[in-house]
Amino acid sequence: MVLDDPSPEVRFWCAFALGQIGARSALPALRQLVASDEAVVLGWWSVGTEMADGMRTVHAHCLGFIGRTFGFSPILIALN
Repeated sequence: MVLDDPSPEVRFWCAFALGQIGARSALPALRQLVASDEAVVLGWWSVGTEMADGMRTVHAHCLGFIGRTFGFSPILIALN
């Protein structure tokens, strides 16, 4: 899997992409690597942090929070 790539940039963007597509099958690999990958991508953050975010995004997909339109947030309305 690309999450094993020697390049931190490749692992970082792979974790991002897996989250964006809601790749449930990647959760075990992300879970295993999230605490151990401390490499930092210049201008961003650690690969482990991006893996954790990817996991949260996958879970959001599973719960139906991604791709839905909920209307205007009360906070956005108040800021207008």
